[in-house]
This record gives sequence, C-alpha cells and structure tokens, in this order.
Amino acid sequence: MPPRLAATAVFVALLWAGNFVLTQAALDAHMTPLLLVAARFALASSLVLVTPRPAGVGWSCLALIGLGLGIGQFGLATLAMQAGLTPGLTSLVLQMQCLATLGLGSALLGERLSPRALGGSVFALVGMAGLVTMGAPSRRGLALASGAALVAAALNILIKRVAPLAEPVRLAVWISPFPVLPLLALSCVVETSPLATIRDVDPAVLAPAIVYGGLISTVAGTALWTRLLHQAPASSVAPFTLLVPVFGAALSALIDGRLPAPTAVLPFFAVLAGLAVAQSGSRSPALEIAQPRPGRGLSA
Repeated sequence: MPPRLAATAVFVALLWAGNFVLTQAALDAHMTPLLLVAARFALASSLVLVTPRPAGVGWSCLALIGLGLGIGQFGLATLAMQAGLTPGLTSLVLQMQCLATLGLGSALLGERLSPRALGGSVFALVGMAGLVTMGAPSRRGLALASGAALVAAALNILIKRVAPLAEPVRLAVWISPFPVLPLLALSCVVETSPLATIRDVDPAVLAPAIVYGGLISTVAGTALWTRLLHQAPASSVAPFTLLVPVFGAALSALIDGRLPAPTAVLPFFAVLAGLAVAQSGSRSPALEIAQPRPGRGLSA
C-alpha cells in the first residue's frame, strides 16, 4: 500500500479510537449511556435531509439494522464502558466480532475457513481468556461488550445478505433515525430523566462527544474508509482496524492516566495477534459495522 494511503488508514483508526475516549469522558461527566447513544444517532439522523436513500434496501431492513446497531451494538458497548471496561479493552472486545462473523459466515453462508483463520481465532480466544483471568477487567463490562460484538457479527451477516451493494455513508445515515426513539424510551425507563441529565452534564464535555460520535467518527470516518477500499486491496486495508484498540488504550492513558494492568498487556496483544492472523487467513474479510470492512460497513 502506498505511504499516503497507509497514513490515511492510520488516521481513520485514530478517529475511531478517539470516539471511545470521548465516550468515556462523557460517561465520567455523568452522562447516561443510552441517552448519549440516542443523541449521537439523532445528530446523524439530521443528514437524511441532504443524503440520498441507499438503493436496494427496504424500510424494514433499514429499521432492523438501525435498531440492532443503535441498541444492540453501541448501546451495549457504551453500557460496558459505564460498567468499568476501559476504552482500549472495549474496542478490543468489539474486534472479536470478526471471529464471530467468520463463524456465522461459515455456518450460515457456507464460507470456508482456512487453517490460518482457524488458528488465529483460537489464539485470539486464548488471549481473551487470559484477559479475563489475568487482566481482571470488569466482568459485567466484558459481558456487555461481548454481547455487542455478537450483535455486530449478526448485523454483518444481515447486511451481507440484504444490502451487499449499499453505499456505506448513505446506509449509515439512513439507519440512524430508527434507534433514536427506542433509546430515549429505554433511557427514560432505566436511567434518570433525560432533560435533567443533559442539563447537569458539562456542555464542554458533552457537545464534543455527541458531535464527534455522531458525525466525525461515523460519517467522516466511513467516507475516508470507503475511499481507501476503492484505492487499495481490501486485504491491505482491513488489518488497520486492529490499531483502534491500541490507539484507544494509548489515548486513554495519555489523557486521563487510565493505564492497563501489567498483567493485561500480554493477553491484550495476544488477542490482537490472533485477530490479525485470522483476518489474513479468511477468504472474505469480515464485514464490520463499527469499523467498516471491505466494501460494506459502518462505523459510529
């Protein structure tokens, strides 16, 4: 890959990592997680006024993808961070969706897995087990983030079946309205009053988190990533998503001193190594919602 394209891929990974750090900052300022996700999707929804609807995708599919993405993936991931999982670990666990996608693709779509993909998957799972036993992360946060990764994998298969040619930015925008009201309803039921929460949170922290997550990470990041996929082989671009948890952990440590436990460092990188091998050994790189995979995908 030419250096200019590689630099762009690194920049997009840094954009997505920044989203996790700003999410943590908003949560630390006592913003409730479901309301935060709702606000981000509401902001992204405003772009439907200037964005054409994705061709070939029905309303029911848009609604199903939007609800799964907003509530199942990002809702659970943000709840995981509220439960104590760090930005770096949250983004790392979400990367496990590529293994789940490979498994679901093999079971449901008949896609063949190479020995390298299987070996890398096993190595990544061993590393994840090491994180659980040695790194002592939040068990509740780990469970919630794992649920988010499983939902993302299911959405990957759904999009591959019903919207394989949908333009990513258009799809990202047009699925955004559907989870807003359900997230607000859930926030009213299980969290404090939305109006009171927004009033009490420091706007200097809340506004960047909403704007960044709703527009920069989702729309700008997706557009840059899609352009990369048009200019370079997918197999060269996809591995750069593995930089997201590395950047997330580094930014978190730099900004607020959230250093990983020493016992978590080795299994952390073991998971990354296993995922890298699994991706390089898959016949069709896993499509990913949070960080788009080749040709189809969304981020937020």
